[in-house]
Amino acid sequence: MGGSLELSPKIPGALRLRVYFRLARETDRHIIDIDHFVPKVVGGPGNIEENLVPVSLNLNRAKSARIPSGLFEVAALREELRNLVPHQFRGGEPRMLGGPEPRDAAKKIVAAVNGQESLDDIRAFYREVVEHHFGRQS
Repeated sequence: MGGSLELSPKIPGALRLRVYFRLARETDRHIIDIDHFVPKVVGGPGNIEENLVPVSLNLNRAKSARIPSGLFEVAALREELRNLVPHQFRGGEPRMLGGPEPRDAAKKIVAAVNGQESLDDIRAFYREVVEHHFGRQS
């Protein structure tokens, strides 16, 4: 992978603070936790801002390792990833998918995404996954 940044599931302290402060300016809600939107159990990186979202502690625990359906939707739109997306995970409203089948499929997609040469392409992919669920972020 190009660039000097290795993708990691850990959220560095400085990045955690940057996400908190950015979101504190955008909302008056109290932010309690930061979630790896594409879970680290499938390889979702925690050291890039595009895969981190603010959530309440209870919501983060409830979401757990569920996979956002946007991961499959965004991957299905990309020619190089389309064949990794099972048909049963395409289409429909944004939702969180649990269980071994979506988790196994997500691992393959995430490995392909994280192995891309361009860090900008990796960031763009995760940004699109989050936007699929929440709309355009700043």
